[in-house]
Amino acid sequence: MVCRAYGQNFADQSVVPLKHLTDHQYLLELFHGPTASFKDLALQLMPQLFAHCPPQMCNYLILVATSGDTGSAVLNGFRNLKDSDRERIGVLVVFPENGVSEIQKLQMTGFQEGNAKSISVLSNFDFCQRSIKRMFGDSSLIGHLAVEYATVLSTANSINWARLLPQVVYHCSAYMDLLRNRTLTFGDPIDVCIPTGNFGNAMSALYAKQMGIPIRKVICASNHNCIISDFIASGKYDLRNRKLQVSNSPAIDILKSSNLERFIHHASGGDGSLVRDLCLNLERERIFKVSETLRQKINLELQAGWCSEEDCLRAIQEVHTTTGFIMDTHTAVGKVVADRIHDKTCDMLHCTPREVCSGCLKSPSVSRYPTGSC
Repeated sequence: MVCRAYGQNFADQSVVPLKHLTDHQYLLELFHGPTASFKDLALQLMPQLFAHCPPQMCNYLILVATSGDTGSAVLNGFRNLKDSDRERIGVLVVFPENGVSEIQKLQMTGFQEGNAKSISVLSNFDFCQRSIKRMFGDSSLIGHLAVEYATVLSTANSINWARLLPQVVYHCSAYMDLLRNRTLTFGDPIDVCIPTGNFGNAMSALYAKQMGIPIRKVICASNHNCIISDFIASGKYDLRNRKLQVSNSPAIDILKSSNLERFIHHASGGDGSLVRDLCLNLERERIFKVSETLRQKINLELQAGWCSEEDCLRAIQEVHTTTGFIMDTHTAVGKVVADRIHDKTCDMLHCTPREVCSGCLKSPSVSRYPTGSC
């Protein structure tokens, strides 16, 4: 399954090449898969795992909400299953009509035959994700699908553990590459900077740390939809009076972060009752707050900051001028935040989720920059 997922599907032989950016900062290029986004790292393998595990007599409908990257990656991954698996596994992707780039929309709407389809919704990503979660909680819908169509619902969003599992691997391999090129010696700490909205990639880095990779801090970088950075700073997750704002970095245009539940469970030592109470409070009151003790514990593992649209575009221009490298807008958000808060006492790894043309051409101010090989 691993060979089918990664053997011939990635443009670079190393799958996730590591590049030096500047000084102590390195780039982990996660965009060499078939849809040019980091989601390919998980969603080339996940369909193979999925087709292998469930009973052959069942049909499955994979429901996916996407802010851009996940949609095209999951459609590509599940389309590439063998014929017998495609006959029993269907995929429906839901995305915000005005919340993705034009090239992402073309990627997704290009899949409208066979077992993989996409539809757009006149709302934002949070609405798409909330609607799919509601379907999973609708017993009458689940019963109807089971009785009439022998079909079970599942998902390929990062709420599915099989999405996070392959992402843990490249955080480990990146550290090994830094050892191999003699940037580090074994045991040296490293910080990881991740532009984050749904917190899945950040969570996978924390799991890599828990497994023994000496990651000191995970730096979470937000755009002006900065609810996660506000939470890490204050311990308060407050959706009241917040409205999702479209940005040049649409993959992190998210206000309700699914994987934050996993992180609080991790940080609280597996306190499931606490997680349940906090999530119920968020549903009812649109706010929760963790204790000061837990907030301090969170800050031992996480740092966070946010970046304005102007600073994001300025960073793209400055890095291109000095190095010739064209950052995508998500990496630029991470670069701005890391430059502000990183103490430079250890090397830092940027997770680079996209080629510049995959998610950024919807912004005229970004597309004026040279596109290089893109």
